[in-house]
Amino acid sequence: MRIATPERPITFVEEPASWWITPLLPLYVLLAIPYIVWRVEISISQHLWYTVPLFIVEMFSLLTTVLHLILTRRLLHPVWLPPLEDRTVDAFIPTYNESSDIVEMTAIGALQIEGVRNVFILDDGSRAHIHELADRIGAIYLARHDNAHAKAGNMNFGLEHSDAEFVIFVDCDHVPQSSFIQRTLGYFRDEQLAFVQTPQVFYNFRGSIQFRKLPFRNLWNEQTMFYENIQPAKNRFNAAFFCGSGAILRRSALDSVGGFATGTATEDIHTSLRLHAEGWRSVFLGEPLAHGIAPEDFKEYHAQRVRWGAGSLGLLFRTADSPLVKRGLTPWQRLCYLASTNAYFYGGVIRVVYLAFPVIILLSVPFVSSDDRSYFMSYMSIALPFFVLSIVVTYLYSRRTFHPVHSEQFNIANILACLVALKGVVKVQKKFRVSIKSKRVKENPVAWSFLVSLAAIMGAADAFMISYWLLGLNASIGAIPSHAIMLAFFWNTFNLAFVLSLVRYLREFQKRPALAFPFHPRDSAVNLATGQRGHLESIGFQGAVLALDAFPATTTAHMEVNTRYGPIIISGLVSGRCALDGRSVVQLTFSNLTLAQKHRLTQYFFGEIVPKHFARDFAVKDQHTSTKYDWRVSHAPLNAIGLAHPLMSSPADADGQSEHTRHGEH
Repeated sequence: MRIATPERPITFVEEPASWWITPLLPLYVLLAIPYIVWRVEISISQHLWYTVPLFIVEMFSLLTTVLHLILTRRLLHPVWLPPLEDRTVDAFIPTYNESSDIVEMTAIGALQIEGVRNVFILDDGSRAHIHELADRIGAIYLARHDNAHAKAGNMNFGLEHSDAEFVIFVDCDHVPQSSFIQRTLGYFRDEQLAFVQTPQVFYNFRGSIQFRKLPFRNLWNEQTMFYENIQPAKNRFNAAFFCGSGAILRRSALDSVGGFATGTATEDIHTSLRLHAEGWRSVFLGEPLAHGIAPEDFKEYHAQRVRWGAGSLGLLFRTADSPLVKRGLTPWQRLCYLASTNAYFYGGVIRVVYLAFPVIILLSVPFVSSDDRSYFMSYMSIALPFFVLSIVVTYLYSRRTFHPVHSEQFNIANILACLVALKGVVKVQKKFRVSIKSKRVKENPVAWSFLVSLAAIMGAADAFMISYWLLGLNASIGAIPSHAIMLAFFWNTFNLAFVLSLVRYLREFQKRPALAFPFHPRDSAVNLATGQRGHLESIGFQGAVLALDAFPATTTAHMEVNTRYGPIIISGLVSGRCALDGRSVVQLTFSNLTLAQKHRLTQYFFGEIVPKHFARDFAVKDQHTSTKYDWRVSHAPLNAIGLAHPLMSSPADADGQSEHTRHGEH
């Protein structure tokens, strides 16, 4: 525990960990020594120039792993402090081309934040319908004459129109909780605190490519390890960084570094580094206080990772603010930033080398060892156990947020993005493509072709090695030691299994229907005015799916939903129906919802439904959100009546089709 002092009034408590976490790291380093010696004696050959670079790559990987374990040995969480009184807080929602439905829901959520003064919609698309939306719901609309410096320029433009002491920034698809200020403002009793960052969690987990189901937790996604392990660990070194959304910042701190960093594709981490270099402090609060939309297809997922990677590598190699040279950072802060920015280099170059490693074995081993038995025995007794130990140690230090299978699948999915992101080493990336949220893309991206080609090449390598054994090809190509073939085949097949499982998952995901309504209540009773009773299967601003005891007799239904905030009464058109497992499943389409109804629905979605799904997975939990979510809840009631159109698409995206028919081929 880090006890509060008058100078630093925030108390941090350490997340409980098993007793063996502390000795596990030195044990791992100790066991690495014989492995390194073995690699030097066995693998480096004066006959093959690439054995030395290969050894350097492996040592870089080992060093990166050790650094990660050192930095994540202890996880610190801040103890809540009552909010400061009589302080001004404004909320900002930057947007560019996102649909009005998404912007409206976020803006309504921001207006419901207790204690917020103004809500600004920063529209870099200068769209009349967003201006009308802001006026209708009571937000302040701001638009620039140009789009200079993209998102960072837009956020700085918003700051010019506010004199609030503290500012909240949420992406236009991240709906904040009403308790956002209540849960975060108290930490600013520390006069040197620049910002409080909260985790980015996503409510479209049924429709996002980056979520996977695991038996030991509710929801796991590709960023789980970052927000539940890496960021809390950074609290120990005052190195938690701003992630662009879901944060509250001190205005005077931002002004001291000239606002948000421009001339970069990753203004969030760049701004954080400048603040830390100036002596400001930061806090990561592991409590979900905003819920957003994750990329729903591989194309947008890939584009997002390219942007993050190119921006991070540009910061590391092409700017005067590089953590390699930036003055003002502590040694530990420097290491934390190096670990975060170098991850994209590791994910690209290093992982490609590992995938190519079986072929390198085939080419290099004949010059290294001629004693099959001694080499094989040393490999099985030293190299393979150390490989397994590395996985086990990483898993244990991650507090089970690292998953050996799914994490590796996403690492492979990110290879091409990390390789493309290497352009950030050559030139700072100032422009980037904005992710399209809530729109399932049908065409296969380049990244998909890359994975299929990779699987084909690895499969061909396996076929060659099998043929070598069965057909005796050594007679025509020269002898290759059997241990070389054995190890190359083992590792190539091991890697191929990950690639094929990823390709299979992506294909299955692409065929999965995009659900119409994103929110899935648990045990929410619903009654119709005509007497039918049942419960909600799913609901959104556009409509709902109900499982009732009988079909309504009319084409219009008036439903009442019981929530902990009181009943919500809405009318809708019966636009679909089917009988399923003895239940009458009905789709309602809402029209002309009042602003009051949208406020109540937003309160219901993000104050009751969504928090239940994430309650078990974060260190800080609200007491009323204890329901365990079951990933295996059947989608049959939703799919049976043809709900296959994208989540909350705007009318402009319909290409002339109605809301209920477009993209039906999904």
